[in-house]
Amino acid sequence: MKERKKSSLSILGRDVPPVAPPFTTPSPPLVLYLRLKELEISRIQESIAKAKEEKISGEQRRYLLNEQLKAIKKVTPS
Repeated sequence: MKERKKSSLSILGRDVPPVAPPFTTPSPPLVLYLRLKELEISRIQESIAKAKEEKISGEQRRYLLNEQLKAIKKVTPS
C-alpha cells in the first residue's frame, strides 16, 4: 500500500494542497462584460463625485452670502 504524502496544512482533518490549482483564462465575452461593468462603475463614481462637489460649492456659496448679508446689516442703520 502506498503511503499518501501529507500536506503541511490541515483544516478540520482534511489535507490542504500546498499550491492553488492553475488559473484558467476567462472567456472573451466574460472579459468584455467585466470591462463594461468596470466602465459603468467608473462613470457612476465620477457622477457622485461631481454631485458632491456641486453640493459643497452651493453650501459654501450660501454661507458666504449669509455672512455678507450679516455684515451689511451691521453697517446699515435699521
